Amino acid sequence: MIRAQLRRLLRDIRGNVAMMFAASLFPLAFLTGMAIDYTIASDRQAQLNGFADAAALAAVTPSMMAQSDANAKTAAQNTFNSQAQQLTTINYSPSNLNVSVSTTAGKRTATVTYTAASPTFFSSLLGTNQLNRGGTATATGGLPPD
Repeated sequence: MIRAQLRRLLRDIRGNVAMMFAASLFPLAFLTGMAIDYTIASDRQAQLNGFADAAALAAVTPSMMAQSDANAKTAAQNTFNSQAQQLTTINYSPSNLNVSVSTTAGKRTATVTYTAASPTFFSSLLGTNQLNRGGTATATGGLPPD
């Protein structure tokens, strides 16, 4: 009796679309959620890349070229940190910032490298609590010849 019922159920093709949709709804919801998490993390990375660009440029401005490399490095760090601290939706620490400034033959090169983590919501349900992000910006400037 039970075997006959199971055979009849397996041969019946009515309602297959609804069952397939119901079976795929849960994975699709998580994929959509993870796409949202990734999009937010990418948006935050784009903002941090802009902050890194501004920090690197701050170290090579004409007024900063008249100062020491150490002062230029401090200016770049302060520029990046003051902007990055305003992002509340990302885990960033000033210890995750590396700024190098060097001047050779009247040309200064500033490189700003950072790492940060974007917390996740949907992905955390599957064990990924954050998406790590990082970037580098380099700027070169010099004084005009007199």
